[in-house]
Amino acid sequence: MRHRFILLAMLVSVVLTGTAMAHEDPFDFGFKYYRVTGVEQNDTLNVRTEPSASSQIIGTLQPDSGPHEVVMTKDGWGQIVHQEFNGWVALRYLAEVEVEKLGESSLPAGLTCGGTEPFWGISFLTAEQAIYTNLSIDGPRPLDVVAIKSAIARFHVLWFDLAKDGADVGHAVIRRSACSDGMSDRTYPYSADLSVVSDDMEWTLEGCCYLPEAASAGSD
Repeated sequence: MRHRFILLAMLVSVVLTGTAMAHEDPFDFGFKYYRVTGVEQNDTLNVRTEPSASSQIIGTLQPDSGPHEVVMTKDGWGQIVHQEFNGWVALRYLAEVEVEKLGESSLPAGLTCGGTEPFWGISFLTAEQAIYTNLSIDGPRPLDVVAIKSAIARFHVLWFDLAKDGADVGHAVIRRSACSDGMSDRTYPYSADLSVVSDDMEWTLEGCCYLPEAASAGSD
């Protein structure tokens, strides 16, 4: 009887897990966006090294600035990517806001990815348009985003098909995973792989992604 009960419990667990995965939104990466609120115009909001009012100040945010992408919360504090660091700000001075998204995904318009060797970058301005740069070629190149697809739902992976003048030129794959650029103390919330053909050369590139701060420069 005891063995039957254990087997039944295991089956229920499998069914519930499968149901949860079936309802998981493959386009939702789970991050939220905020603007600074409740800070006087002649004041700023401190960005600190740890989620504590006694920790070191490493920067400030201007009143009403945003959107700021909060990638982690702890004890009333939110972690953001700020300049050359990851920093913490008091959540009581942040108000959640809606941001323009890339298609059906929860990724924000303006999401920027980049890497080194060579230095490259791609900014997804909208669900239909991106700007690609590569220091090994001349100038920024506008690209069309043809489609945004879920690659592996359970691991939060999205696939972006890219084109130029109607011809396929490659794709970008963006994952929700901690990423380091190897040059700063920042840990970015997304990693990216980019495969693109430009000037008759095929580039396979790796890097990190984040939402650049719209405005940043105390309270708490």
